[in-house]
Amino acid sequence: MPPLNLTNTHEDYTKTEEVRIKSRDLFEGSEEVKAKTKTYLFQGVNEGDDQYTNRLKRAALDPFAEKIIKARHSLIFSKEHERTLPATLKKFENDVDNCRTPAEAFFSDLNIDSQVDGIAWVLIDMPKPPIDESGEPIELDNARQEEEAGQRPYFTQIAAADVLDWAVDDDNELIWAVVRGTRFKEDVSQGWGQTRTIKTTWTVWTTAEWIKYEESEEPAKGKKATERYSIVDRGEHNLGTVPLVPILGVKYTKFSGWSVTKKVNDHIILLYNKESDLDHFEELAAHPIPYVISSEKPDLLDAGKGIWIPVGDGGEKVDIGMLEPTGKGFESARLSMADLRFRILSIALSQSKRETAQVESADAQREDRRIFSSSLKTTSRNAEKGEQRCWEIMALWIKEPGTIKITYNRDFDDRMIEAAMLKEFSTLVAEENLTSETFLRILKSVEVLPSWVDVDEEIAKLKAISANSASSVLSTLHAEEQREQGGSSGNDGTEDE
Repeated sequence: MPPLNLTNTHEDYTKTEEVRIKSRDLFEGSEEVKAKTKTYLFQGVNEGDDQYTNRLKRAALDPFAEKIIKARHSLIFSKEHERTLPATLKKFENDVDNCRTPAEAFFSDLNIDSQVDGIAWVLIDMPKPPIDESGEPIELDNARQEEEAGQRPYFTQIAAADVLDWAVDDDNELIWAVVRGTRFKEDVSQGWGQTRTIKTTWTVWTTAEWIKYEESEEPAKGKKATERYSIVDRGEHNLGTVPLVPILGVKYTKFSGWSVTKKVNDHIILLYNKESDLDHFEELAAHPIPYVISSEKPDLLDAGKGIWIPVGDGGEKVDIGMLEPTGKGFESARLSMADLRFRILSIALSQSKRETAQVESADAQREDRRIFSSSLKTTSRNAEKGEQRCWEIMALWIKEPGTIKITYNRDFDDRMIEAAMLKEFSTLVAEENLTSETFLRILKSVEVLPSWVDVDEEIAKLKAISANSASSVLSTLHAEEQREQGGSSGNDGTEDE
């Protein structure tokens, strides 16, 4: 029999891992993305390390992934969900995780993570029974004694990255699953200030028991060196099922899923790089790089401090200039970035990417919103089904079944979708992550604006208003300057002498 290897991963885990990591990084934001440097901000072929490091420090990521997922989440949780629970479970509704977290908050957080990672897991567990001095379990006579001893089932969220492997039966139900965890190991006898050792654990859950493993620090006496794991704890549960429940974002299989931002992740990364390029262009324009063509190498090549070039007796010609980007480079970058923002937000709003001719079709856009509404309903249904199963397994722990009915919101009409999504996206305009012109075009493309609105005309009006505002400001400043210099008009309408 081959040696045990608990780091094995299921093929579905491996298949979805790259998208899951990318989606999580983009959702977490600028700090997470910048920490992974060249994974997301690409280094140019002729770009030096110093230049790249400076560009990385200045880079900023637009929070598109967070906006998209939170907009979807706000729709699913816009109404309080209905829970019909027996009294034996009802008492846990305001503390589902034994840490005073109510069900609504627990499953709300879970829904966000499932949409980010494609899947989130819930482990329904029960503390081990108390033991006497001889190490034998203490029998508890009633519910009150169990409550006093902390014997109650509870929910624990398990990250998508930590359920590594699993197997299913002919009915596609879990037979076993491997859950990765951590444990702090420290010598408490030494008091405070001691360094903790973090140990990785692997808990194998089956339909009847659980077994916790750690890597052996050294092979136990009489064991082969290939036996790298030791059992550190185990227990029985007799539930007849593996107490792990998946909550899916976008379903791939029953126990794996895709992030809802999968279709726009690469657009966001490309925009991140283009914005960095534009920032670099602007930096070069503000601080151009000097160059010298001469027979002698300058001792100092610094435009801010001056350049000293030795010239031979022959008085050879020396060329000095500045390297700086042209106006076309700026304009090209801005147009490309505006197009990417349009693509990201319009895909997020319609959840369907179409050709330009189709985007102009009202029927096509109505179909887009229908697809988006259907996507929300599927996500809501997955979350509802998952929570229902969590309560059912909790009932198995206390051996007191009853009527359990969970109902999530699926009333997603067009107006509600548009209001919630556009509220999130309009924040980008306010934060100057999206121009008003691009936002108007998005509104038109998804048929939020009436058909009679001419977007180009509205954009021209915006520019005129902006120009008039600038002219008004300049006129006001000029008038104030004249008054300060004593050249303002008198009360009689004549100029002061």
